Amino acid sequence: MAHVSLKRISFALGLVLALLLAVGVFVHWRSQAAVNQLLQSPETGARIIIAAVQAWQLEKQGCPTAQELEEAKLLDPFYVTDGWGSRYLIECAEEQLKVRSLGPDRQLNTSDDVIVSKRK
Repeated sequence: MAHVSLKRISFALGLVLALLLAVGVFVHWRSQAAVNQLLQSPETGARIIIAAVQAWQLEKQGCPTAQELEEAKLLDPFYVTDGWGSRYLIECAEEQLKVRSLGPDRQLNTSDDVIVSKRK
């Protein structure tokens, strides 16, 4: 019968635990990255801003800026700018609300703009 020392068993268990920890950290990091990507998507940000504009318009007239929504505590500072660092643009027409991200090129009215609208 082979004799296995306690040191070898402890070492093997330590390696297994270290490997499991490394895998757990990697999985958490990947899932957190996916959550952050969803939170930072321009569509998500625009929808959150639309909800904040609607709350603003229950009490005030006009069309607020993202900065005004932040100052009124209706919008978390995280959502004032898109993932490329540009402020969202808010348009309040009579029939609908429109929120625009300028996209990666940070230029107005180009093909990479992201526009989310909602009928009033």
